[in-house]
Amino acid sequence: MADSIPELITKNLEAAIHGKSITIASVSKTITCERERFVNVIGDRYPFGALQGPFCDVMSRAHLIAQCNLYYVVTLCDAIADDYNPTVAVDPVTKVVGNAASDLVKLVMLDRTRGGYATDTTWEGFDYFINSDGDTPEMYVTVQFAVKCFLRDSDPYFTGG
Repeated sequence: MADSIPELITKNLEAAIHGKSITIASVSKTITCERERFVNVIGDRYPFGALQGPFCDVMSRAHLIAQCNLYYVVTLCDAIADDYNPTVAVDPVTKVVGNAASDLVKLVMLDRTRGGYATDTTWEGFDYFINSDGDTPEMYVTVQFAVKCFLRDSDPYFTGG
């Protein structure tokens, strides 16, 4: 069986990020992006992007067509250097994560229609946290996206447009 419209949108979102370059702390890096798994094996694949979703919310129905919002969360993980050196200018973490999140938004928003399967894509916000438990501190930047699409009420393998 062919992929459903939500699956095609998800594949498009993953392809919009995977293998693309962003700048983190003044260094250009290529993202490895994969769909969510039970265990994400990041290893040394920094920066690593985990794509979660879709989480579907049916907003309304009319004429056998469902208007849906598909929600996604992209979590970007990267090792960060936090060695204090008074002779070297180091960017604050908030600047690094804000720019990394903005780079992710730019990549995703290049095609708001997700290959023609959606009517719009918006980003809902971003946040971050730092994990300093291991040998190398890591930053995790999460960006939330909403994708609006129309599906046939009786068959989500076809668009409702």
